[in-house]
Amino acid sequence: MNSSTPMVAAFDFDGTLTWIDTLPFFLIYLAGPIRFLFTITPMIPTLLRFWANPASYDASKRKIVRRFLSGMSAQRAAWAGRRFAERVLPKLIRSNVLSQLQEHLKKGHRCIIISASPELYLTPYAEQLGVQDVIATAFEIDAEGRLSGELAGNNCYGEEKATRLAALLGDRRQYRLTAYGNSPGDIPLLKMADTAYYNGKPFGAAA
Repeated sequence: MNSSTPMVAAFDFDGTLTWIDTLPFFLIYLAGPIRFLFTITPMIPTLLRFWANPASYDASKRKIVRRFLSGMSAQRAAWAGRRFAERVLPKLIRSNVLSQLQEHLKKGHRCIIISASPELYLTPYAEQLGVQDVIATAFEIDAEGRLSGELAGNNCYGEEKATRLAALLGDRRQYRLTAYGNSPGDIPLLKMADTAYYNGKPFGAAA
């Protein structure tokens, strides 16, 4: 690997490119504040278990997705995702990290947004930025064109991030990787990078 090897920059989204977890904001946008509160209140024990034990993240997320999205038309969900990307996400972005991403783009680096958040709104937001590659969580669509309430494949978190990035990029010797993250779920991604940043600091210094 040398200086002419193509550069890839992989950015986690929630807490890295944004200052907060975006999924609750999307669910509020989708359902409206009153329905959101009515729907989420019975799930408070689930959320408390997650906060007490982040290892339960995957199961908790699946329950939340099932509760809010089951039966919704895929067309309506896609429309809401695009509108959310246009109207809400820009208000949640960390300007300094966005500037880093834009600097990579200016240099001709291949940029990738990789996140456990839904591709429903990450893909249209990435399009706004000029980022072609998104690795994110997808929702299952049934035969009638509705969201089943289940995830399509694995939640894009932890080891899944590293696995899916490696599958996308292929031979590790053919690219240099810079990765940006902010949580334990990003550590497998950061470990596979040549240069990595955790909460804005070099990964080795922050780990």
